[in-house]
Amino acid sequence: MTVVNPGSNTLTLMAIDSTDPCKLSLIGQPVDTMGEFPVTAAISPRDNIACVGNGGARAGIACFSIDRKRGLKPIMTKPIDFPLNQTTPAVGPFNTVSHVFFSENGSKLITTVKGDPAVNNVGFLSVLPIYRGRPGPYDTRSCPAGTAILFGSAIIPGTNKILATDVTIGAATIAINGGIGTTVAIADIANQDRTCWVVISPYTKTGFLTDLTRNSIVEVEPLTEEVKQITYLPNDAPGMIDLTAAGKLLYVLSPGNGTTKPAVVVVDVSERPAKQVQLFEPEGVAKSAQGMAMIL
Repeated sequence: MTVVNPGSNTLTLMAIDSTDPCKLSLIGQPVDTMGEFPVTAAISPRDNIACVGNGGARAGIACFSIDRKRGLKPIMTKPIDFPLNQTTPAVGPFNTVSHVFFSENGSKLITTVKGDPAVNNVGFLSVLPIYRGRPGPYDTRSCPAGTAILFGSAIIPGTNKILATDVTIGAATIAINGGIGTTVAIADIANQDRTCWVVISPYTKTGFLTDLTRNSIVEVEPLTEEVKQITYLPNDAPGMIDLTAAGKLLYVLSPGNGTTKPAVVVVDVSERPAKQVQLFEPEGVAKSAQGMAMIL
């Protein structure tokens, strides 16, 4: 797995012990991300490369080859720069890099970037082609209609579309053709405030969205953005952020706020209404948590 290190502007490759997932080992040495304040990274299994999104004063994306013994090595002579006029560390959430991820077939690196409506700065979608394990020299940028602060995204399997969150509207389905993102549908989520994270469940084939200030999860039809259900969770969490899906379960992270402890809420989505089946407070976690991933 890769780990971003915003304090040192580096990206680290680490191995996970097959018998003890808490045992991590460094592979090679951390590499410079060719920018400042890295906040997001993705790995392409097809091409065995890793790409990182920098969100600070030198914002943009850069990619590296992966050697399971020697670590990471730059494969770009210069990064793809994003002129965000940010600082290091970045001041957000507006006008920052959100999420980098590969398309389903690995031929594109997609990046969502937040705008700032207060200063008429619209966010954008960046699409960088990947040719035989090498990123192209230029990306294509577009501003899908109705979006402004693009945040998290999930690929809709078997399509050229993504389900992306946007705190100004909730979520949008965006089709990507020739590097250009076009809005297909927008979710109408009542009382949404800061919808930022999304996952598509392999069990239900639907999308689930979380809101930083709402103790609930919203289920939507990915292609039409029809709201299927809103599940209000029976716990004291102030809101929900990152989430992942496996089988019929969702694992949803409540970040904690200094008063309420960080927790993982396990939700069964096999039936409607969805049901909370566990509230787990991990030991050894600080007053707040920011991200979560599942390794199967």
